[in-house]
Amino acid sequence: MRYRYVLLVFAIPLLSGCATINISETGLMAPGYASMSSKVYPQIAGTNGYTAHRLFFAGMADSPQYGLLLTKPGNAVTILYFGGGNFQTGLNGLEVAKQFEALGVNLFMVDYPGYGDSSGQPSIAAMRNDALSACDFLRTQPEVSGTAIVVHGFSMGTEVASYVAANRPVSGLVLESPLTTIKQLVHNLIPWYERLFVTVHLAKPLQGINSESYLKKYTGPLLLLVGTKDTTAPPSQARELLRESATPADRKILDVVPGHGHDGNLPSLPTVQQVYADFLAKDVLNEPASSSQ
Repeated sequence: MRYRYVLLVFAIPLLSGCATINISETGLMAPGYASMSSKVYPQIAGTNGYTAHRLFFAGMADSPQYGLLLTKPGNAVTILYFGGGNFQTGLNGLEVAKQFEALGVNLFMVDYPGYGDSSGQPSIAAMRNDALSACDFLRTQPEVSGTAIVVHGFSMGTEVASYVAANRPVSGLVLESPLTTIKQLVHNLIPWYERLFVTVHLAKPLQGINSESYLKKYTGPLLLLVGTKDTTAPPSQARELLRESATPADRKILDVVPGHGHDGNLPSLPTVQQVYADFLAKDVLNEPASSSQ
C-alpha cells in the first residue's frame, strides 16, 4: 500500500531548514470509484463452485455501502475482509478472492465509504461505523448462517478489523501487515536523516488510531502475518501487538514470512495458507465467538 503523503515527505529539501507536515484524513486515504466488470464475476467465482452476491447495506447517515459476498455451501468459515487505504473491490477483489480460494472459506469484501460502489465521504469515523454495520449485515445473510465470522484486515484495514473485533462477537481476528498507530507509521516512512528536519502534525481523528488499544479488549483467537522486509509495518510492531493483546498466549500466533514486504499477498503463499488453515481448524472452529472484555 502506498500513502499519498509520502510524496510530501520526500519533496522536502533537506537544506531548507525545519518543516512541518500536516497530515489530514484525506492524506491517509485514496478513494476511487471503480466498479467490477460483469466479466469478472465468472472469474471471481473460480472453479470451486462459489457464488458471487452483490450486496448493499446501510452505512453512516443511511448511505448505501457496497460489499461483495462469495459463498459456497458447506463452508464453515466466513472471512470479513478490510483492505488497505486504496482497496476497492472493483480493482482488487479478484486478486483477494484468489488468495482465499484455497482455504475453502466464504469471503465478504467491502468498499469503504466513498470508495468503489460505496456512497458517503471517507473518514475514520465513517470507516469504523460502516465496518460495524458490515459485520452486523453479514450475520443476516442466509448464505453464511451458522458459519464462524473471522475478521481479516490488511495494512490500514487492520485498524478497522481490530475495531470490529473489539466491538462485535467474532470467532477470530487476522491482522496482515498490522499498523499500531499513525504516528508510528509516519515514523517508519520518513528516512532517519529527514526526521531531523521534519515535524509531523496529525489531524485529531488520526491521533486516535491505536490498534493496540482494541486488542486489549479482544480475547478471541488472533493471527498476525507480517513479512521480514516490511518497512511500513515492520515485524517489531506485530510483536508488540502480539505481546500487548488480551488474547491468551495459547490462542494467538505470529507468522513472520521471510522475504516479503508490505505487499498484501501473504495469504496467497502456501506456507501462510497452511498456518491460516491450522488457525481456522484448531482455534476458530473450536472456540465460541469472542469480543470485548
